[in-house]
Formats: sequence, structure tokens, C-alpha cells
Amino acid sequence: MVRTRGHPFFGVVLGTFFIAVAVFVNSQASREEERHAALSKWPQRPATIVGAEVVRFERQGSGSRNRVGSKKIMAYPRIIYRYELEGRAYTNETQKPNFFQGQGFDYAYRMLGRFQPGSKAQVRVNPANPYESELEGLEREEMVKGEKKFVLLAACFGSGFVIAGFIGTIRRRARRR
Repeated sequence: MVRTRGHPFFGVVLGTFFIAVAVFVNSQASREEERHAALSKWPQRPATIVGAEVVRFERQGSGSRNRVGSKKIMAYPRIIYRYELEGRAYTNETQKPNFFQGQGFDYAYRMLGRFQPGSKAQVRVNPANPYESELEGLEREEMVKGEKKFVLLAACFGSGFVIAGFIGTIRRRARRR
């Protein structure tokens, strides 16, 4: 029978898991930043906002003032816009953020204040696929900020567990001698 409770090796495994998750999320954030860098090269088109609402969604969370049970209530602005390209009208909407990009209600309502139905805006349109577009002015740095915080926190926890596990292993071996 292998006893793992209290074993220093457990800290190393747990720390490695946290670091692996941090690396994965960081790679996703980097991919998102690359996508937005490419998107900035797409041509701009005028657009009209046709609808806007705050969408609430739940995710597992901790330490939030917007909690219901064990779930954290997040929000994002769903903004529907219409633009034309080469005489053809297209309609698109903002994308739902991924797990780490969820925003609070402050951000969502601030964006709704900026993008009222009937108002004008600018969109970036993919010339290779006119159905793909991105609304300008959504403060993308706000969305990526959540990912970066998580990466830093997970890397710190992971490193702490790994160091504690190694120190525990060294102490355990020293006691055996």
C-alpha cells in the first residue's frame, strides 16, 4: 500500500499540474494576442449597432462579491452590429469570452454605454471571409487581463508547491540518515 497523504512528492505533482495549467492558459492568451495582431491589419468598415445587451453567465469561482452558491456570476456585452462590404450587408455580434476572459458587470455596462443601438461604430473585416469581423473599441486588454492574472497566480502556486515538495523530500531524506 502506497501512502501519499503528507508525502512531499504530492506537492511536486500538484505544483507541476499548476505550472502545466499556467503554460496552457498562457499559450491560449498568446494565440489570442496573435489573432488580434492579425486582426489589426484587416480593413476598417463603418458599422451600425443594431442591438446590445448584457449577458450573464455562471462559472466556478471563489472570492467574488457576485456569487450565487459556489458559482461566480460574470457578464459580457453582446453587441450586434451590421456592416456592408462590396454592396452586401453582413450582421455579426461580439463573441462570448472564454473561461478566463469573463468580465464583471462594470465592463459590460460600460461597453453598452459606448455601443447603443442606432449608433455608429467601426469594425475590422476579414477580407478573405467577410462574415468574420471584430468590433473596434471593446477594450481587449481588459479581456486578456483575466488570463494573465490566472497565469501568474497558477505559476506562483505551482512553483510554491514544487519548492515545498522538494524541500520536504530533502528533509525527509535527511531524517532517514
